[in-house]
Amino acid sequence: MSSISSIKTWTSEVLYAADLNSWFTEIRSKVNTYGAWLDNNQTFTGNQTFSGTIAANGAVTTAAGITVNTTGITIAPQTAITFSHASARIVPGATGLYFRNNANSADNLAIVDAGDATFRAGLTIAGGLAGVTTLSMSSTLTMTASASRIVAGATSFAIRNNANSADNILVTDAGVVTVRSHLNVTGAIGGNGSSAVSISGTTVTLQNSSGLIQLGTAGGGAGSTSDIPKMPAVSGAPSGAVADGAFILDSTNHRLYVRSGSSWKYAALT
Repeated sequence: MSSISSIKTWTSEVLYAADLNSWFTEIRSKVNTYGAWLDNNQTFTGNQTFSGTIAANGAVTTAAGITVNTTGITIAPQTAITFSHASARIVPGATGLYFRNNANSADNLAIVDAGDATFRAGLTIAGGLAGVTTLSMSSTLTMTASASRIVAGATSFAIRNNANSADNILVTDAGVVTVRSHLNVTGAIGGNGSSAVSISGTTVTLQNSSGLIQLGTAGGGAGSTSDIPKMPAVSGAPSGAVADGAFILDSTNHRLYVRSGSSWKYAALT
């Protein structure tokens, strides 16, 4: 609004330009301060500072962004924040971005500036979880599907020790399972396959502190070809210096050898 530089004269009085300029200055101030409350279609070409509440009945569009310095932005009930940009972003502060609970007393989701995300309670994923390099949990991993699966990598799946320096259990893609230390089984080890169970070590001990150690079950009839324990056999007398109690079959001379008193003793088989 430009200033009035000339004087207009009426019959009864004279209106001076200085008076009008003063009045128009006040009018401009009022319009700039309160104009947004009176009209939904306001255009501000410069920087505007509002010290009170802004109530907009229509859309508010800014080309340079909105900066909120103190109390934050409150979204009315049943409304949403919609990003129209194809690659929208939320840029956090220098430390992180926090989604709080309604009481503003706890972080439901905390995302620090380095990228770590912490969930206050559980995380429910409707689809697959992909692209995760490292996943840390402080409690229990529960699978709710009745036929749950852990799909290994192309080579193997390993359960590591706490130091991440050794495989406590290693399962190869072909199905071979390697146990780093002891395997304690409280129930039965069963199966109907023909694969071998290999145990490495200087001494392999089968121990049952509350009953017998039984090789096989009751077996079938006299002509049965399954569920029959088989001892190792050699051709000729054994000569290895092993511990007392070892036994082996001499299939050539039909003798059963038992190691006793640091030497091999045998009984002829007839």
